[in-house]
Amino acid sequence: MGHTCHPKKREKQRKKEKEKAKWNEMKIKRGNKFLHR
Repeated sequence: MGHTCHPKKREKQRKKEKEKAKWNEMKIKRGNKFLHR
């Protein structure tokens, strides 16, 4: 993913990725709940 000149920036990006993963998990769980109605 490009060069790594900005460690701070990368940290931010990683945080974003983590948040996204969390949301995806929540979404999947919710989706499963909806599917099992």
